Amino acid sequence: MNTKVALGMITALLIIIAASFFFLRPASAPTTAGTTQQNPAATTSQVTATGAQPTFLFGSTTKKSVLSVRFDAQSLISTSAYPTITGTANVSKIAIVINNSDGIGIVGAADVPVVKGRWSYSDSVALVPGTYQVVVAGEDASVMATLVVKNP
Repeated sequence: MNTKVALGMITALLIIIAASFFFLRPASAPTTAGTTQQNPAATTSQVTATGAQPTFLFGSTTKKSVLSVRFDAQSLISTSAYPTITGTANVSKIAIVINNSDGIGIVGAADVPVVKGRWSYSDSVALVPGTYQVVVAGEDASVMATLVVKNP
């Protein structure tokens, strides 16, 4: 056998061994992608060198809390130009907007704290007697109520 042929065969064998080591590694373990807001998680697996496609398993593996906001009915009828609206919620803070009759926000706050399940918002802008729409939002949901401001 010729020396060049022998060296070529040894080189080819080394290339095959290196390629086998690189391409025939075991697939990595599946990983789980989740969020701090307890949304449904997605499980994925890595694409291997053999050409396998990624696998996605969708399902609700965690419970997603539903926003629960309630208004105190007596706070939605006021004889004050600066009404205080109160209620309950199951989140740490809420956002509140008071809209005029055209649906345009005229006053509100983004970070109204909820303490022991109760919240309170004191209006900082004088409201003329009339009917207003109050929108309270927390996380990814919102609720509406009607505020009536009467003459004192």
